[in-house]
Amino acid sequence: MTTPVQTDAERKAKLLEKITEVLGNRKYRDDWTISEVAREVGVARGTIYKHYGTADDLRVAIYRAQTSGRRPLLPAVKGDSEQARIQAGVSSIMDWLDENRDLILSAPWPGEGATGLAVVVAEARQSLARQLAEVHLEVPNPSERLLRDLEVFIGAGQVGVRHWLVEERSDRQEMEELIARLLAGVLQLRESPPEAS
Repeated sequence: MTTPVQTDAERKAKLLEKITEVLGNRKYRDDWTISEVAREVGVARGTIYKHYGTADDLRVAIYRAQTSGRRPLLPAVKGDSEQARIQAGVSSIMDWLDENRDLILSAPWPGEGATGLAVVVAEARQSLARQLAEVHLEVPNPSERLLRDLEVFIGAGQVGVRHWLVEERSDRQEMEELIARLLAGVLQLRESPPEAS
Protein backbone atom coordinates (compact mmCIF):
# COMPACT_ATOMS: atom_id res chain seq x y z
CA MET A 1 0.00 0.00 0.00
CA THR A 2 1.43 3.36 -0.99
CA THR A 3 1.21 6.44 1.15
CA PRO A 4 -0.34 9.44 -0.61
CA VAL A 5 2.13 12.23 -1.27
CA GLN A 6 1.33 15.49 0.50
CA THR A 7 0.94 18.56 -1.61
CA ASP A 8 2.89 21.71 -0.82
CA ALA A 9 -0.33 23.31 0.48
CA GLU A 10 -0.95 20.35 2.81
CA ARG A 11 2.61 20.51 4.15
CA LYS A 12 2.25 24.27 4.65
CA ALA A 13 -1.05 23.83 6.53
CA LYS A 14 0.40 21.10 8.74
CA LEU A 15 3.48 23.26 9.48
CA LEU A 16 1.28 26.21 10.41
CA GLU A 17 -0.78 24.01 12.72
CA LYS A 18 2.36 22.74 14.43
CA ILE A 19 3.83 26.26 14.78
CA THR A 20 0.57 27.58 16.24
CA GLU A 21 0.52 24.77 18.79
CA VAL A 22 4.16 25.32 19.79
CA LEU A 23 3.80 29.09 20.16
CA GLY A 24 0.58 28.92 22.19
CA ASN A 25 -0.40 32.32 23.58
CA ARG A 26 2.77 33.94 22.16
CA LYS A 27 1.68 33.37 18.57
CA TYR A 28 0.78 37.00 17.77
CA ARG A 29 3.54 38.66 19.77
CA ASP A 30 6.81 39.81 18.29
CA ASP A 31 8.98 38.26 21.01
CA TRP A 32 10.05 35.22 18.96
CA THR A 33 12.16 34.62 15.87
CA ILE A 34 11.92 32.18 12.96
CA SER A 35 15.08 30.47 14.28
CA GLU A 36 13.47 29.85 17.68
CA VAL A 37 10.26 28.57 16.11
CA ALA A 38 12.15 26.27 13.73
CA ARG A 39 14.12 24.82 16.64
CA GLU A 40 10.97 24.29 18.76
CA VAL A 41 9.00 22.75 15.86
CA GLY A 42 11.94 20.61 14.73
CA VAL A 43 12.33 21.88 11.16
CA ALA A 44 14.97 23.85 9.32
CA ARG A 45 14.60 27.64 9.24
CA GLY A 46 14.50 27.46 5.47
CA THR A 47 11.36 25.34 5.63
CA ILE A 48 9.54 28.13 7.44
CA TYR A 49 11.03 30.85 5.24
CA LYS A 50 9.95 28.90 2.13
CA HIS A 51 6.30 29.20 3.15
CA TYR A 52 6.36 32.45 5.15
CA GLY A 53 8.90 35.02 4.03
CA THR A 54 9.17 36.78 7.40
CA ALA A 55 8.11 36.34 11.01
CA ASP A 56 5.51 39.05 10.35
CA ASP A 57 4.10 37.05 7.42
CA LEU A 58 3.93 34.00 9.69
CA ARG A 59 2.03 35.95 12.39
CA VAL A 60 -0.48 37.14 9.79
CA ALA A 61 -0.94 33.58 8.49
CA ILE A 62 -1.53 32.30 12.04
CA TYR A 63 -4.04 35.06 12.75
CA ARG A 64 -5.95 34.50 9.51
CA ALA A 65 -6.05 30.74 10.08
CA GLN A 66 -7.30 31.25 13.63
CA THR A 67 -10.04 33.71 12.63
CA SER A 68 -11.20 32.31 9.27
CA GLY A 69 -13.83 29.94 10.68
CA ARG A 70 -15.27 32.28 13.30
CA ARG A 71 -18.97 33.02 13.22
CA PRO A 72 -20.20 36.55 12.51
CA LEU A 73 -20.31 38.90 15.47
CA LEU A 74 -23.88 40.10 14.91
CA PRO A 75 -27.03 38.09 14.29
CA ALA A 76 -29.38 39.03 11.47
CA VAL A 77 -32.39 40.60 13.23
CA LYS A 78 -34.27 42.44 10.53
CA GLY A 79 -37.46 44.31 11.32
CA ASP A 80 -37.27 43.97 15.11
CA SER A 81 -37.67 46.93 17.45
CA GLU A 82 -34.57 48.94 18.28
CA GLN A 83 -34.53 47.50 21.81
CA ALA A 84 -34.76 43.94 20.44
CA ARG A 85 -31.90 44.67 18.00
CA ILE A 86 -29.76 46.07 20.80
CA GLN A 87 -30.47 43.10 23.12
CA ALA A 88 -29.78 40.58 20.33
CA GLY A 89 -26.58 42.46 19.47
CA VAL A 90 -25.38 42.57 23.10
CA SER A 91 -26.10 38.87 23.56
CA SER A 92 -24.37 37.88 20.31
CA ILE A 93 -21.31 40.08 20.92
CA MET A 94 -20.89 38.83 24.51
CA ASP A 95 -21.18 35.22 23.30
CA TRP A 96 -18.58 35.94 20.59
CA LEU A 97 -16.25 37.53 23.15
CA ASP A 98 -16.62 34.47 25.42
CA GLU A 99 -15.98 32.06 22.52
CA ASN A 100 -12.93 34.01 21.35
CA ARG A 101 -11.38 35.00 24.68
CA ASP A 102 -8.07 33.25 23.90
CA LEU A 103 -7.82 35.04 20.55
CA ILE A 104 -8.58 38.40 22.16
CA LEU A 105 -6.08 37.93 24.97
CA SER A 106 -3.25 36.87 22.68
CA ALA A 107 -3.85 39.24 19.75
CA PRO A 108 -2.02 42.55 19.52
CA TRP A 109 -3.89 45.76 20.23
CA PRO A 110 -3.58 48.88 18.09
CA GLY A 111 -0.05 50.22 18.42
CA GLU A 112 1.34 46.88 19.65
CA GLY A 113 3.02 44.02 17.90
CA ALA A 114 3.84 43.30 14.32
CA THR A 115 2.95 45.69 11.51
CA GLY A 116 1.44 42.97 9.33
CA LEU A 117 -1.01 42.16 12.09
CA ALA A 118 -1.94 45.83 12.38
CA VAL A 119 -3.11 45.63 8.78
CA VAL A 120 -5.12 42.47 9.49
CA VAL A 121 -6.70 44.02 12.59
CA ALA A 122 -7.62 47.12 10.54
CA GLU A 123 -9.19 44.83 7.91
CA ALA A 124 -11.20 43.10 10.66
CA ARG A 125 -12.42 46.47 11.97
CA GLN A 126 -13.48 47.50 8.45
CA SER A 127 -15.27 44.18 7.99
CA LEU A 128 -17.11 44.64 11.29
CA ALA A 129 -18.11 48.19 10.27
CA ARG A 130 -19.62 46.79 7.07
CA GLN A 131 -21.39 44.07 9.07
CA LEU A 132 -22.82 46.69 11.48
CA ALA A 133 -24.10 48.72 8.53
CA GLU A 134 -25.62 45.79 6.69
CA VAL A 135 -27.02 43.78 9.62
CA HIS A 136 -27.67 46.23 12.44
CA LEU A 137 -28.61 49.28 10.34
CA GLU A 138 -29.97 47.39 7.31
CA VAL A 139 -27.94 49.56 4.90
CA PRO A 140 -26.87 47.17 2.13
CA ASN A 141 -24.49 49.61 0.41
CA PRO A 142 -23.02 51.83 3.13
CA SER A 143 -21.13 54.97 2.20
CA GLU A 144 -17.48 55.39 3.15
CA ARG A 145 -18.55 58.10 5.60
CA LEU A 146 -20.96 55.76 7.38
CA LEU A 147 -18.29 53.04 7.55
CA ARG A 148 -15.80 55.52 9.06
CA ASP A 149 -18.41 56.63 11.62
CA LEU A 150 -19.03 52.99 12.53
CA GLU A 151 -15.30 52.40 12.98
CA VAL A 152 -15.34 55.08 15.70
CA PHE A 153 -17.96 53.07 17.61
CA ILE A 154 -15.91 49.90 17.06
CA GLY A 155 -12.81 51.65 18.46
CA ALA A 156 -14.74 52.56 21.61
CA GLY A 157 -15.85 48.95 21.88
CA GLN A 158 -12.25 47.76 21.55
CA VAL A 159 -11.23 50.02 24.43
CA GLY A 160 -14.06 48.55 26.51
CA VAL A 161 -12.99 44.99 25.67
CA ARG A 162 -9.42 45.82 26.61
CA HIS A 163 -10.52 47.31 29.95
CA TRP A 164 -12.62 44.23 30.69
CA LEU A 165 -10.59 41.25 29.43
CA VAL A 166 -7.00 42.46 29.34
CA GLU A 167 -6.65 45.08 32.08
CA GLU A 168 -9.53 43.80 34.28
CA ARG A 169 -10.63 47.39 34.99
CA SER A 170 -14.31 46.63 34.42
CA ASP A 171 -16.64 43.65 34.71
CA ARG A 172 -18.98 41.73 32.41
CA GLN A 173 -22.04 43.81 33.30
CA GLU A 174 -20.21 47.06 32.52
CA MET A 175 -19.14 45.60 29.18
CA GLU A 176 -22.73 44.60 28.36
CA GLU A 177 -23.91 48.13 29.24
CA LEU A 178 -21.19 49.68 27.07
CA ILE A 179 -22.11 47.48 24.09
CA ALA A 180 -25.80 48.40 24.52
CA ARG A 181 -24.94 52.13 24.55
CA LEU A 182 -22.69 51.76 21.51
CA LEU A 183 -25.31 49.82 19.55
CA ALA A 184 -27.94 52.44 20.48
CA GLY A 185 -25.56 55.11 19.20
CA VAL A 186 -25.03 53.16 16.00
CA LEU A 187 -28.80 53.03 15.48
CA GLN A 188 -28.92 56.83 15.68
CA LEU A 189 -26.72 56.92 12.59
CA ARG A 190 -29.59 55.25 10.76
CA GLU A 191 -31.90 58.22 11.38
CA SER A 192 -29.95 60.40 8.96
CA PRO A 193 -27.62 58.04 7.10
CA PRO A 194 -25.27 59.49 4.54
CA GLU A 195 -26.09 58.64 0.95
CA ALA A 196 -25.32 55.06 -0.01
CA SER A 197 -22.30 54.60 -2.25
